[in-house]
Amino acid sequence: MYFILQFFALIFSTCAFTIVQKDVSRQTFEIQPHDVLDEDFHYASSDCKNGRWVTDSRGNRKCMCKPGYASQGERECKPCNCGKNGKCIFIKTVLQDDGYEKKCVCDKGFAEKDGVCIDCKCGQYSLCEFEYSKKVCYCEDGYAVKNEKCEMCDCGQGGICEFVYGEKNCTCFDGYLEYEGECKECDCEEYGICQFKDSVKTCSCFLGYNENDGICEECDCGEKGECTFFEGNKLCKCDHGYAENDGKCEKCNCGENGECVFYNGDKTCKCNDRYIEKNGKCEECYCGDNGECRFLDGKKSCACYEGHAENDGKCEECDCGEKGECVFVDGKKLCKCYHGYAENDGKCGKCSCGDNGECMFYNGEKTCECYEHYIENNGKCEECDCGEKGECTFFEGNKLCKCDHGYAENDGKCEKCNCGENGECVFYNGDKTCKCNDRYIEKNGKCEECYCGDNGECRFLDGKKSCACYEGHAENDGKCEACDCGEKGSCSFDENGKQKCECLRGYSVNNHYKCA
Repeated sequence: MYFILQFFALIFSTCAFTIVQKDVSRQTFEIQPHDVLDEDFHYASSDCKNGRWVTDSRGNRKCMCKPGYASQGERECKPCNCGKNGKCIFIKTVLQDDGYEKKCVCDKGFAEKDGVCIDCKCGQYSLCEFEYSKKVCYCEDGYAVKNEKCEMCDCGQGGICEFVYGEKNCTCFDGYLEYEGECKECDCEEYGICQFKDSVKTCSCFLGYNENDGICEECDCGEKGECTFFEGNKLCKCDHGYAENDGKCEKCNCGENGECVFYNGDKTCKCNDRYIEKNGKCEECYCGDNGECRFLDGKKSCACYEGHAENDGKCEECDCGEKGECVFVDGKKLCKCYHGYAENDGKCGKCSCGDNGECMFYNGEKTCECYEHYIENNGKCEECDCGEKGECTFFEGNKLCKCDHGYAENDGKCEKCNCGENGECVFYNGDKTCKCNDRYIEKNGKCEECYCGDNGECRFLDGKKSCACYEGHAENDGKCEACDCGEKGSCSFDENGKQKCECLRGYSVNNHYKCA
């Protein structure tokens, strides 16, 4: 421990002195000088026995004792001798019967021993005393006893310096540690040992504790990690495959391509660049610099930035303008234009065929691909249905049915209508009609051959062919041939093909085969 030494100057004069107690605990005194001795000085005064009255500078009259005596009270001097190297005085005390105790005020370099001031030196920065007849040196701060002298010995304010076998030794207080001959503050509190390394304080904390702001605090991350503090906050450095969760290192692995962490108690993978989480692992997922890669239903998908689309796993430039979505199909750019727009030279331009068809551009020209039962009419897809047996078109704005063979239009639909191979079947006012080819006429709903030559008309009567020959002609073997009997008869041919005349009554056939 430190001994705080207070030196008191003892000022003496040849006239007289007064002793004033300054420190009871150390029994140290100061002697004040007087100014004037009474002229009638003598040592036989009855009220100043063995002394003489003196008057100080303030006019106070006091008893000054002769050598070998000291004042005991104000009017009595009693024997008091400490030798030639000090002054003897009496001090009040309750320990003595007469209420006074002898005290030696020794000169510098001397101390009291057995009531006498004898030589006692400890050097310049010290106080020398005898305790139980043994010399004791009290050194000033920064000094300690070495070979019975106070020599420089300073360990700073954090400890006591002393010499042990002639060598300086620092005994540091709690919270201090000797380093390079000085007790420096070094306290890690109760859970660690404080040391200095390269002039820097370090704490060797016990298991489960770590240094935080110069003291050892509880810091435990479990068996799978090392606990530290960073900027005052607990930090767990977990082993590979583990991450901190609520202050403990728990199993957490995202593979070699990412860092596994816990967020609000849930495992999260912080994947490296070009990797994202899939089923708890960081797997490669890169779409280039123009999009974000993700997994949807376990499959890689690219969310490309505006003006780009996925092509073979990469986001490439693909822009169809504001009116459509650009995609790649089999490596080729395709514009999925919004309703009312179609691709034209790589951009979605205005193109509408109505609600019943798709509009597109072909070689820069608008084209309508109409839905079933609709066809284009003046740039719009309009309903045009002739049934399953015909094709519907518009001609000059009017609906037209091109019916399959054996069918004809009836009230806008292709219905069964067959007149055979030798005529066209049509409906007229809802009724089937055969438009037969030349030399054919309708028979039982079919066009059958019926030709009487150029000189008559062929027809069927009761299912049989009949020729209605022109005037001057008659049927001969299914043909209308010239046959004229004159105005008075009718001409025909017999079974052998010979002309015969049937004359009116009163007429007969002449040599010119005329009825005359």
